[in-house]
Amino acid sequence: MKPEEQPLRGPRLSVKSSFIVFAFLLLGGVIFPYLLTMLGLSFKTGVMITLPVSLAFSLVYSHYFIETKQGFCKRFMFAFIASTIILELMSYVWLVEGFIF
Repeated sequence: MKPEEQPLRGPRLSVKSSFIVFAFLLLGGVIFPYLLTMLGLSFKTGVMITLPVSLAFSLVYSHYFIETKQGFCKRFMFAFIASTIILELMSYVWLVEGFIF
C-alpha cells in the first residue's frame, strides 16, 4: 500500500487578506509619504521608508493572524524583520539608485 502524497500548498491569500494588503499599500505608498512631505522629506524618501515596512507587515500579519491563526510568535517577528530588510533593500535599489524612476 502506497502512502498518499500530500499536494504542495503555497501560502494562501484570501479576499480579506487582499483588502488588508491593499489598505496597507495605500497607507504606506501614498498617505504616509504625503504626510512626510509636509514635514520636509522628499516623496521618494518617504515611499522608500514607509512602503516596504507596511507591505511586510501586511503580508506577515495576514499570513499569521488571518490565514493560519498562529498569532504573534517568533516566526512572525523573524518573517517581518526578514521581509522588511529585503523590501527596504529592493526599494533603495529601485528608488534611490534609479532603476525604475
